[in-house]
Amino acid sequence: MNRNSMRIWMLSMTMLLALGGCMEVERSRNRSATNSGLRKDTSMEEGPRIYGSQQRQGPIVHANTKLAYSEDLSKEVSKLNGVSLANVLVTDHNAYVAVLIDNTSTGTQGSGAKKETNNSGTSLGRYNPQTFGQYADPNMLATGVNNDLTVENHEDLAHAFKQRIAIKIRQLDPSLFDVYISANRDYVNRTHMYAQEARLGKPLAPYVGEFNDMANRYFGEPEQHAAHR
Repeated sequence: MNRNSMRIWMLSMTMLLALGGCMEVERSRNRSATNSGLRKDTSMEEGPRIYGSQQRQGPIVHANTKLAYSEDLSKEVSKLNGVSLANVLVTDHNAYVAVLIDNTSTGTQGSGAKKETNNSGTSLGRYNPQTFGQYADPNMLATGVNNDLTVENHEDLAHAFKQRIAIKIRQLDPSLFDVYISANRDYVNRTHMYAQEARLGKPLAPYVGEFNDMANRYFGEPEQHAAHR
């Protein structure tokens, strides 16, 4: 390679590096503990993920043999920006997180996400703007009216938001392989029921089968979750 060719090559590499740096700054400029930044999840934008798992062949199958509620993990995740309340269940090697979303962080879900909460009753002076009822069902954590947000599909939660949750969990318990996170209303309510049972000192072993069915229903389809650590 002659001197002129070398100069052209070096100039090209410098321009590519500069362009890559500008793109990275643009991607992360608005991200912080209170801003999840981009609302569209793509691995090209975000880099390696540490929540969930991506099986190379066949669908993801949840066949847990153990189930327990973690009070400590639930409290720590509930402290994160964007999370109003979290319940964390741990199985053989995984964590399953149910979250209610509040307004302490922006960009937690995509603009096209199907939200499941109607808060219009607040301005009308009643709890339920549809039935005119004034009381919530005490057995439900998320009723769909006048409470913190739930989002139907976990894929509509921003990657940066889920990443923060997964990082916190795996910092506190490195033995956990994968972290599955959803704000689906039915998932939130069912997980809350398991948490209530555990707080009463009841074992969750009888629920393992139905829990696996729920996990496979919400997380079992092959998708771009994350690479293993």
